[in-house]
Amino acid sequence: MLKDEVEKYTKQKYNCSEAMLRGMNDYYQLQLDESALKLAGGLGGGLYSGDVCGCLTRAVMALGPMKIDDQAKATEGFTERIQQFYEAFKQEYGSVDCHTLRQTQRDPVLGCAEFIARAADFVEASLKK
Repeated sequence: MLKDEVEKYTKQKYNCSEAMLRGMNDYYQLQLDESALKLAGGLGGGLYSGDVCGCLTRAVMALGPMKIDDQAKATEGFTERIQQFYEAFKQEYGSVDCHTLRQTQRDPVLGCAEFIARAADFVEASLKK
């Protein structure tokens, strides 16, 4: 399962964004090189400013090469897939805002591990549609 791959990187102390991209790269064999994987670094912690959760933004980015034909807006169903992914996470936690999630639901010991694992579940569900 994707969440097992993502958890491997969470345990290695990668941030939410890095763990998601690295896990998706391994699980879906995206063949991203180390330089591409480092693109995720600055998106952790909602751009380190508490904005949209990094595991969401990175999962959406990784879905691109898997589902976009040429252009996102021209790929049938892609926009809807992303909206459904976003809404599923928001419905589960009441927010997609990192600052809010950390203040209201983040585990003091495990940190954001639950959010990252659930985002992985939502990715897998989105790919089945």
